[in-house]
Amino acid sequence: GTQKRWGWSNGENTSSQYYNWDSGHAKNWSDAQSYCRQHHTDLPTIHNSEQNNQMNRIILSGWYIWFGLFRDSWEWSDKWSRFFRHWAVGQPSGSGDCVSMSTADSGKWFQHSCDLQHHFICHGSEFNI
Repeated sequence: GTQKRWGWSNGENTSSQYYNWDSGHAKNWSDAQSYCRQHHTDLPTIHNSEQNNQMNRIILSGWYIWFGLFRDSWEWSDKWSRFFRHWAVGQPSGSGDCVSMSTADSGKWFQHSCDLQHHFICHGSEFNI
């Protein structure tokens, strides 16, 4: 499949790399997280609207993208504790324990079943194949 790579500053004069894959690499949330962690990365956290908009701009329109938010009191997978949310109208819906971003809906967030197959992004300073 096609790999895309881009840099994203975290605001601390360091750069992180984000990766996304084509439709051949859609996975459920748990498998996506496991895949990222096997490559010494993780599903990304979104700390603010700027990062949310940046992710939305660089992903192909029309996709749902897994990232690192899940329902255990809506906790980030990397334990980030700050409170930023970008829910779509009517969300969270009460259906499912994982969250995806809709690139067709201005980067709004949707609650989904973790078993759905979505594209995903891995975030980290280095990706080891």
